[in-house]
Amino acid sequence: MSVALAFAQMPDCSQAVFLRPSRRGTFARAGTPDFSQNNYLAEAAAAHPAASLPLRPRSITIILRRNRSGPHKAPPFSPGDAAFPSRRLQSCARRPAPACAEKACRLKLRVNPNERVMAQPITYKDAGVDIDAGEALVARIAPAAKATRRPGADAELGGFGGLFDLKAAGFTDPILVAATDGVGTKLKIAIETGLYDGIGQDLVAMCVNDIVVQGAEPLFFLDYYASGKLKVEAASRVVEGIARACTASGCALIGGETAEMPGLYQAHDFDLAGFSVGAVERGAILPNKPAMAPGDVMIGVASTGVHSNCFSLVRRVVERLGLSYDACATFANPATLGEALLTPTALYVKSALAAIREGGVKGLAHITGGGITENVPRCLPDGLDAALDLTSWTPLPVFGWLARAAAIPQEEMLRTFNCGIGLVVVVAPASVDTTIAAFAAHGQTANVIGKLVAGAGEAKVVAQGKLKL
Repeated sequence: MSVALAFAQMPDCSQAVFLRPSRRGTFARAGTPDFSQNNYLAEAAAAHPAASLPLRPRSITIILRRNRSGPHKAPPFSPGDAAFPSRRLQSCARRPAPACAEKACRLKLRVNPNERVMAQPITYKDAGVDIDAGEALVARIAPAAKATRRPGADAELGGFGGLFDLKAAGFTDPILVAATDGVGTKLKIAIETGLYDGIGQDLVAMCVNDIVVQGAEPLFFLDYYASGKLKVEAASRVVEGIARACTASGCALIGGETAEMPGLYQAHDFDLAGFSVGAVERGAILPNKPAMAPGDVMIGVASTGVHSNCFSLVRRVVERLGLSYDACATFANPATLGEALLTPTALYVKSALAAIREGGVKGLAHITGGGITENVPRCLPDGLDAALDLTSWTPLPVFGWLARAAAIPQEEMLRTFNCGIGLVVVVAPASVDTTIAAFAAHGQTANVIGKLVAGAGEAKVVAQGKLKL
């Protein structure tokens, strides 16, 4: 600990000595700084190491010895945020010289024991935050973001907020629909393997798919990228993936935030969050539960894999099996396990909007965490159940691998994973063919997987048959 004291010119003062603090513990002698001539600044006790202080002192007593030549002149002190009790010194200075010529004037200075002064300056970069790296990232991703512009947004980065013009987008009486989500622990696999290109699509899909099932068109997207140490190459690949997915979904990437937080994240770790807003005309909001009736058909649209849910379970399975992510995926040869598991989440926006425009769509369910069992009832009214024929589709091989390798029962598979169905559409019987054709036109496989039946109370899934795992 050191205490810096600023002394004004003191022609009548010849020496100053630090004595012990007012509480237990002692100072090593500070020496005798020379205040003669024109010394205006001295650092008292600057050489004291912390080891010389058994306890932190609450106050320090200073002795100022005066020459016989005359009264002592009180120096102004500037000891940081400590209040300097100069009254004692001033009272001594008022005495006649003979009366106090041999006496010392003692000053008690209160100091903040927690205050420290660094020997060298420190910058934001020294603290772990690289502003230049952040600017380099923005410069690199700006063209990708600008490529997502659409009517209503120019997708320019750099402002304090992103702008969107609903009128320019063609809406007359819109209701806004907002969604936010992340990628979850799927990120851990991307970080471990260095495969970042598909993670951006996962982030966008988890938001915009939730918007389209309300019948809404996603309009714009914002992302949040937080890391322990910003790696421009990795972050660029992630955000460029976000931009590609925005373009594929017809929404503009109008802004985002990059946060570098050393100490909160490990240097190699990062996290993602996304936020999207869409709009739907007031009379076209889905699901249209009053229009649903027994006999309505349920169409399942194929998923591309596990998507972005339940990876805590997936990673635990890989760990228990003692596998590495660069090992060959037996269910997706010749891909590695990491490549197979990181297959991006399907984007259903344009295909679902096309199906809605065909007419007859009454509701949609995005199959995310909670699987088929928990998500399908979210788009159904009370009194109607979803009777699903589990033999009507063949799940992707990854689901069979998970079920067999971890001995996961069918009921748990259905309430955890999408099991090969990423989107469920409820349609009138007369609209089945046009709906399936709308998804096929966008390269997605859809087929009938069940129908609505009369139920009692809250809607639920009634599964029939056995999954082809």
